[in-house]
Amino acid sequence: MGCAAVAVVSALALVGAHSAAYGATGNGPAAIGTSAWYEVVNENSGLCASAAGGGTANGTAVEQLACTGATSQLWQFVPVANGYYEVLNENAQAGGQSWNITGGVGATASGDLLQTWAYGGTGNTNELFAADEQSSGYYNFVADNSGLCVDTPGASTASGVQLQQYTCNGTGAQEFSLVQPGGSGSGYGGFPSSFWGDTSSIPSAPGAIEFDFINATNGQYPDSEVYWDVNGVEESIAQSPYYTMSSCTACRINFYLGSPNSSYHDFIELNSSGTTINADTSRVDAFGLPLAIHLHNSNNTDTVVGEDYQVFSESRTALFQQFENSVPAPFQQLATVDAPYSIPAPGDVAAFQPGGADADYMTSYAASVGATETTQQVFGCSGGGSPDLSGDPTLCAGLNRCVAQFSTTVQNTPADYYQNPPCNYYSAFWHSVAVNGLQYGFAYDDDNGQSSDFNSSDAQYVQVAVGW
Repeated sequence: MGCAAVAVVSALALVGAHSAAYGATGNGPAAIGTSAWYEVVNENSGLCASAAGGGTANGTAVEQLACTGATSQLWQFVPVANGYYEVLNENAQAGGQSWNITGGVGATASGDLLQTWAYGGTGNTNELFAADEQSSGYYNFVADNSGLCVDTPGASTASGVQLQQYTCNGTGAQEFSLVQPGGSGSGYGGFPSSFWGDTSSIPSAPGAIEFDFINATNGQYPDSEVYWDVNGVEESIAQSPYYTMSSCTACRINFYLGSPNSSYHDFIELNSSGTTINADTSRVDAFGLPLAIHLHNSNNTDTVVGEDYQVFSESRTALFQQFENSVPAPFQQLATVDAPYSIPAPGDVAAFQPGGADADYMTSYAASVGATETTQQVFGCSGGGSPDLSGDPTLCAGLNRCVAQFSTTVQNTPADYYQNPPCNYYSAFWHSVAVNGLQYGFAYDDDNGQSSDFNSSDAQYVQVAVGW
């Protein structure tokens, strides 16, 4: 859709005006797949349980680190006896390296640390863990020898902290989701097939597109408190999960949690006529709610864009913390300035605007490639400088991705993006948690095909999942 939110707002003026296996309706986790490999993501920190340094030897610490999908962060839950699991590390599976409470079967004290050790059988009860599902949809992992819960010491959100066992207390420091990274689910877009529900029940809409709205808030909100609003029609999913769209020009479908016009809000943007659609998710202005779109065409082809399954699997607190842990210091304020409602784009925050503490963040870099732009103008791809970035998508994209100083080849190579600061790390984060890495992180993110924008002239139905 060109400039994402910028384009839609402009168009509106012209016309007069975003693995714990969760089901599609937020009814809690499905059974743990005992042949699957999972990231074990702490609710409080948003970080993954990891074998320190990729270690494969006995005594390797199990610590929390930023989730990367590395095999040192992937764990398999192998049923052993009486509802307990051996928790095997993928990177060290040849040596049977599995979770182990340091100190042996007699290690029953709070504060005893979690490590990996070659699995020695069911007699070693310090190597057996129960996965207790909580009402929140997360898991507590309880050591058989002690009855204590795997825990992040002091509810720390710092990388590199070794996990421990501690008296079970119901806090987020002891709650974990299981996430299959990298699109490893069997359904559309790498989601579990159950996520999108029974698509055969979606009504037919000849000459139009049927929209199916999905409550993916993992039980945080009932269907009666998940609202959608488009073309002057506002209903909850409980009232109707469906909407037949015959036409919608330069419009948005807005979503609200809790009540109509709640501060927990987000949107998708689109143009639609008959069975033709051009749509996207957008983080150009802010992140408000996890959103994913599944397009199904009449020829049985499918497209999925938006936040990936890990985002839908973790708590809102964990996502905000994950953002803060993943970006450099100047961007960390974005996770708190409007919390818990949104994570705004940097150009919309006073610190990055003229006179703000970070007003010069991009100016020297822009000047080095001949652009006399403010930091706010760079992040917003807006006019006012020279050259006018609102008319130069390639330059604006290159600046945000911090490749403007390089050759055209590098500027067209996504693997080289966000590697040479200063960069728009807000945008980088939303790409890192998007299906296929595609998202609108800034207005011209469609340059070189990196946005979540999609087109179809043969759409049959569109599903939109709304998370928390």
